[in-house]
Amino acid sequence: MNGKVGMRAFSVLLALLLVSVGVVPAVSATSINTENSDVASVYRVAEFSNPITLSDLKEMRESVIDNSQQRTDNHAPLVLADPVVPEGAEIVAYGFTLDARGVPVQYVGLAGDEESVSIIQKRAQEWYDSNIVNPQLAVAEQAGTLDRAGWIEIGRNTGDYYLSPYGGVTDNYELRQLSNDGDNTKDWFAIKQIFAMEPGRQAFEGSSWTNKKGTMLHDWAAGTFGSPNLYEWDPLGTKTGEQTIGVSITGGTGGASATWSWSYDQPEVTTYDRSSTDTEKAKWEMFFNSDAAKRTTGGMKPGSVGSVSQHSSGTYRILNLQADGQFYNGMTTYHTLSHVWNINFQY
Repeated sequence: MNGKVGMRAFSVLLALLLVSVGVVPAVSATSINTENSDVASVYRVAEFSNPITLSDLKEMRESVIDNSQQRTDNHAPLVLADPVVPEGAEIVAYGFTLDARGVPVQYVGLAGDEESVSIIQKRAQEWYDSNIVNPQLAVAEQAGTLDRAGWIEIGRNTGDYYLSPYGGVTDNYELRQLSNDGDNTKDWFAIKQIFAMEPGRQAFEGSSWTNKKGTMLHDWAAGTFGSPNLYEWDPLGTKTGEQTIGVSITGGTGGASATWSWSYDQPEVTTYDRSSTDTEKAKWEMFFNSDAAKRTTGGMKPGSVGSVSQHSSGTYRILNLQADGQFYNGMTTYHTLSHVWNINFQY
């Protein structure tokens, strides 16, 4: 064996050993979970000048999955989401783990400039502390299995995108699949989006930008399963003023349906339901009314259910999830930050 081949073999062996205990080489600064080796995970932060690429992200994620005992013990389908990186933005924080049931839990932090990096890294550290250092308690049932029809969690994602001096958009989701739906032709999915926008005047010193409008889009038509159908969504209609909003979405047919419900507090905004079964898209717009609402973080938690053609193998797009935050400065100056998840299902 020559010297180059020998060094290459040693490097591959070292990389495999590092991943097996939850550690990967860092791009720049990094914090990795090494104490709880029972749960494979990765956490990495980077500088704007030396960012994490989408290729890096996928490689790290795949290494965790390949070395995860949860995936060895649990053969449930796998849901993986990739961000669309806006022009000029960079990935400066990434985290991925699998909870006790093998459900993927992921963080992606996007910075549009150097000034936004510290905000993203602070939010990434909070995700790390909550999901890797002190992971949330998992429910009793295993992912993908129930004795009767019910919504089983199959993925949780957290995404932030900040750009000075405008502000930031948060685009999180929880995704569930209907178990024991009694239908051998369709699969049913439900998604809860956790949207928020933070104005620049709150996020960045010296900024005067405020919240203007938020837009949320659940694009079931972007799926590749075939025969996408926006079945139900909530909230419906127009909601104005501070109030508690109850959300309830149901999926399934015949005697095998199930409902998922939650609530959230709406600030001083007006929200409009722009959803359409003609386009298979659930969509909402929220306009910030009062000065207090415009100058502080605000958002909503809409949800929708879609059915798609059922398959037995392969990888398919479920839907695209989008969050837009439009910020305002003066009479005619606006700037929109857009965050998109491409959510894929792997049998």
